[in-house]
Amino acid sequence: MKKTAVVTLGSSGATFSSAAYKLLANIHGVESNPDNIEFLSVDTNSKVIRRMLSVHPESSHFQSDVFGVLAVETMADGKIDESLNTFVTLLENENPSRISIIGAIRQKINLALMAKVDMNEIVGVVGHERALGACKENLSRLGVEQRIVDNNEEASMRVSWKHGYEKFAALGPAFAGEKYGLKVINSTFEDTEAVTTFVLLKTGDAILKPCESNKILAVFRLKHIPGALAQVLYLLRQYNLTNMHSVYTGNGTYDFLIELECPFCQIENCLSVFSRVREVTQKLLTFGPFGVIER
Repeated sequence: MKKTAVVTLGSSGATFSSAAYKLLANIHGVESNPDNIEFLSVDTNSKVIRRMLSVHPESSHFQSDVFGVLAVETMADGKIDESLNTFVTLLENENPSRISIIGAIRQKINLALMAKVDMNEIVGVVGHERALGACKENLSRLGVEQRIVDNNEEASMRVSWKHGYEKFAALGPAFAGEKYGLKVINSTFEDTEAVTTFVLLKTGDAILKPCESNKILAVFRLKHIPGALAQVLYLLRQYNLTNMHSVYTGNGTYDFLIELECPFCQIENCLSVFSRVREVTQKLLTFGPFGVIER
């Protein structure tokens, strides 16, 4: 039987992304049975969409629909540029419409401090840059060396078996510590409440299931006409623009990403506005509206 391919940061059972997929899959009614899934791991968020698109739609091994999970925002550090940039790069694809957003979840996560040694023996802490940032005050009090890795699973792996990390601690989900034989010294090592937003991605078109709280994400390349960006912002003036992000493409030009809130009662009007935005853009891709669920 063909399996469903799911792309996540790190492997199943070792990262917040893989845990977020299970939640989102159950909410949106997509494949959640581990026996029917093959998790395809990548080492950075920037590779999730690229890996999804690399699975051939007529593969003899996988179902035609490929899913993925991408962390796009943290409460501690804001938007995750490496994730957002991957949406912008879709403007260069020959078939950019092959990716859609099904929905999102904004959930509290706990960063555990895990090691093979006791707290008083720890000489360093290793973790993803954002995990270290969310724990910077506690790390400052600990007063040990800090090392950055691409993802939280790699932190647990290094502490588990890599030479030179015997007295290091890893930051990440407690279940990663279980997987790699580490003991949890502190299960909530973050300085303040840590909240991350994950989006559930799918190749091809998704059936939109908006709720009361929705967002639309759009990426676009403007026409070379005076005031084009001002026109886009004017057209969207009635909506709460929560993010605007630009990527330099050379020759003094930029591609843009915007994210805005779209209440359920305004969805039809919002989509109509984007049809007018298209008039001042060379390329425009919209994702959503998709519901954002709080957990």
